[in-house]
Amino acid sequence: MGAGTLLSQTLGTRAGAIYYPGDLAPAEVKMAVGISSGKPPAAAVEEASEIRWPLFEFMITYGLPENFALAGRVSTEIVTNHISAGARWSYDAHPWAFGVGYDFAILFGKLEQFGFNNTVFGTISYPNLQVGYDFKNFTMTLRGELNLVNSLTSSTDDIELTSDAGRFNGGAVALYLEQPLWKDHYFTLGFKANFIKFYYPTWLLFPTFNRDFFVPELVLGLRI
Repeated sequence: MGAGTLLSQTLGTRAGAIYYPGDLAPAEVKMAVGISSGKPPAAAVEEASEIRWPLFEFMITYGLPENFALAGRVSTEIVTNHISAGARWSYDAHPWAFGVGYDFAILFGKLEQFGFNNTVFGTISYPNLQVGYDFKNFTMTLRGELNLVNSLTSSTDDIELTSDAGRFNGGAVALYLEQPLWKDHYFTLGFKANFIKFYYPTWLLFPTFNRDFFVPELVLGLRI
């Protein structure tokens, strides 16, 4: 078996793709690190509309029998923390793959410096669907999700604001391209279009708008 054959069996496989909804063997684990940067709506941040809100991310998936998998994600920039866990069921019809899942997230943050004394705590649900295609040299995955704010409480000094429970907050559509680098290490480039009322990284600004905003996000990642 030549070097070219070995390379062709490594590159173009789906082994390293973490967004692609292919089957995972029971107890198989995939992990990735990344960074996402979104542009908050100008109406929410006013003169700070050009500020980006980068979040550092860690993702993990764990394979279960019958095409099920567990998924977890931690997104943080210290002041804002978003931790989610959920389950997914996949159907692999190579080169196509399909997935349906549900994620539950906890949002919490705190800032007690620079004249601020603000905190936030909330829970958000994300029902989601994924469709992926394997192009052999890379995978492409389209993901759609709903955004449901189950609860949200924020405070500044002695003032506390609580939102209505079970609020439909909008949704998002994302496209992820995953390119193999070596072995099962993949590079991810993604774009996410959010259509939501409350964009959680802006919690510190106490946004209270009751209309949808378009919030674009750029996603970079590396399977480890």
